Formats: sequence, structure tokens, C-alpha cells
Amino acid sequence: MFLTFLACGMTGVAGLNLVVNPFAEYPLHIFEPAVKTSRAEKLQLWQQLEPPAEGLILGSSRVMKLEPDYLTDQTGYRFFNAGVNYALPEDHLAMLRYFSQRSGHAPRMVVLGLDVASFSDATTTDPRLLNTTELVSQIPEAVRWRDRWHRWGDLLSWQQTRESVRSLSIQLRHRELPKPVEFYRPDGLLVYQQREQEIAAGAYDFEGPLEFNQHEYEA
Repeated sequence: MFLTFLACGMTGVAGLNLVVNPFAEYPLHIFEPAVKTSRAEKLQLWQQLEPPAEGLILGSSRVMKLEPDYLTDQTGYRFFNAGVNYALPEDHLAMLRYFSQRSGHAPRMVVLGLDVASFSDATTTDPRLLNTTELVSQIPEAVRWRDRWHRWGDLLSWQQTRESVRSLSIQLRHRELPKPVEFYRPDGLLVYQQREQEIAAGAYDFEGPLEFNQHEYEA
């Protein structure tokens, strides 16, 4: 009897996390995810970009503020910022192959931002890449089987279950999830709306964020 209840409970938890999908790891998209889906968003922006980009900016979130317009001024090529959250080498390869396939040619120039930590063998492929069919189909040889199956094990994780319950309770009560404090321009550049308004007005406190980031990197 105990095993029956346990199996039913685990099935219910897994089903909840699969349907709510708070971390955008699975194919269902019924509810708004609680995390950034930069890979899917960047693909959509790139497809809509007119005229098409000639160069790519690749990397993690650390390159998201690298201005395509600046690179255009320096090189003469139109750039698109294809940086994504927690990018690993397989993300760069997938983006490059996708661009080349859809454009019919390789980009004229690539600016690549590298994170040393991304080359660790202990780092697993981001599930959001695995859930972006257009990209993961470009790199069948680069994704390990353990990474492909790891996200399915997360269906029973406490962290994901807690976030599913929180997200579901908000959306079923017809309340909006917290509004994002940033968005992407059509050329893929990340814009922190309030922060950049404060900077333009000379009212932004640089010291607090700088101190926070310093402690974060030292830790």
C-alpha cells in the first residue's frame, strides 16, 4: 500500500512539473515560465530582423550588453547579439550552425565571449538548449546522453516542485507574474529599462551593484 501511495505521489509531482514547466525544460508551454528563455527569444528576434544580420555576437549573459551598433560602426557589418543565459560551447556551435543554415552562408564575422567555467567537464548542458528544437538539432554530436536525461530526473526535484506550485497559484488566481525588468531590442541587445533611465538621468547608484558583484566574484 505504501509503495502504491508513493508511486502515485511521485507521478503527481512529475505531472505537475511537466505541465507547469516553470524552468522551461520541457515541450509543454501552457503556463508562463519563471525563468528567462533567451534562446527561443533570440531565435525569434533573429528571424524577424530586417535587414538580416551579417555578424553574430555569441556568449553568455556577459555579452548581452555588447552593442551591435558599436560593432557595426567599427566593422561595417550588421550585427545581432545572440548571447544567451548560461551559454556553453555547445550553445555557440548550435547558434553558429543555425545562422549558417538559415542564411545559406557562414556569418561574415563572429565576436565570441568565453567563460572559463563553461569548459568544465562537470558543467551540464542547459535544459533550455535541449528544449529548443531548432538549436539542439544542430548539434547531435555535442550533447551527452546524461545531459539529455538529466532534465527528466528534475521532474521530481523539490526546487522545481516549489516553483511549479508558486507559479501555478499566481496564474490560476489571474495574477501576473512579476513583470520583467529587462527586454531585448530587435538586434538582440539586452535593455534594463529602469536602470538605463536612471543612468540617463544621472540618478543611478553604481556603488551598490559594484560592491555586490565584487563580493559575488570573490566568493
